[in-house]
Amino acid sequence: MYPAAPNPTETSPREQTAESRQLSEAEVASRFEKRRQILQSACQKYVNSSLFRSKSIHSDLMYHYPPVINQTITYCGIEKTGSTTWKAIFSSIRKVMKERNIPPVKIDTPPGERDVLFAFVREPYGRLLSAYADKIFAPNTAFWGKTGRYIVQHFRPNASNHSLECGHDVTFPEFVKYVIHSQTTGEHRDGHFIPTHDHCEMCRYPYTYIGHLETVKEDMPFILKAIHSPVIYNQTRFGNETLTNSFALPLRRMRARVKSCMSLDEAARRVWKKMQIRGFIHKSIPFPLTRAHTRNISVEEVQAAGLAAVARSRKLTDTRGQKQEAAREAYSMVDMADRDKLQQVLALDCHMFGFDLRPPHIFPATPHTHRTHFSYFDLYQ
Repeated sequence: MYPAAPNPTETSPREQTAESRQLSEAEVASRFEKRRQILQSACQKYVNSSLFRSKSIHSDLMYHYPPVINQTITYCGIEKTGSTTWKAIFSSIRKVMKERNIPPVKIDTPPGERDVLFAFVREPYGRLLSAYADKIFAPNTAFWGKTGRYIVQHFRPNASNHSLECGHDVTFPEFVKYVIHSQTTGEHRDGHFIPTHDHCEMCRYPYTYIGHLETVKEDMPFILKAIHSPVIYNQTRFGNETLTNSFALPLRRMRARVKSCMSLDEAARRVWKKMQIRGFIHKSIPFPLTRAHTRNISVEEVQAAGLAAVARSRKLTDTRGQKQEAAREAYSMVDMADRDKLQQVLALDCHMFGFDLRPPHIFPATPHTHRTHFSYFDLYQ
């Protein structure tokens, strides 16, 4: 049985990327109810639409957790919507339960009959840019090998042998062409890059909560309280873990393979830019190391510089606007014909989760002519 939700308020169902004030618990609950209504309405309207693929790519990717205070909990993780953080939180919950000698309980009820079923979603154009920045732009030889090389091979005329071999230098316009192609043909799909509606069978199961990454500071504590979690959300802690892991992956675990495709200096600078795109590091803080210094740089040195920059950034002006600035710059490089095709690919996400179908920073009324001196993608400006 699902918890009763309050009546919706009269505010617009469209979500804002940042709240001007802290909402009360009742207002957050009302917003969750509104999201359920938007989802249900869209599912009814588009259930037979060609926008839906025949089967979700991750229809069975549900994370089932032992009850916390007699509730059965199911979380469906969607790539690039905070799933890594949620997995870490539930790992902490398991640890606390073990320390308190709370025995695990077998969950054998179907998802629709569980007490709490939830997922997180994200503004689709921003999610796509985040996936590109994290898996393609920043060094990740696993994704370069399986996706980057495919993109270069299929969407870059006269590609160099080095690019064909490494797949390390895919541009955002090339990436968008790949996303459109993979979704419309069903070829070479990957969970990080497909639309959110192709995950978790949102129209099949009655979700208790649909969180938005844009309002995670309110949504996550609300859900943790609703499931009586013994663990609280610490944004600083998880943010620092994200940063350290971002540098450790290319500079330690993938170091040799990365060096075969690009210099360590370029690799470290790409990670730095990624953290600026994500709003962790303020755009006014430049990469602090010289090319000579990065030839034999240790992971610890770069991590220390990154953590210092993050700490400094928290004392500067709000960095949340950087995500939109980065999106504006990235999508301005994509021709309008491809942006229109991408809109069709992402339309169902916008309808189901209450996001703007044509955000003005992605589809400006007039072409962007004013450029700031800062670029989120120029490594050596």
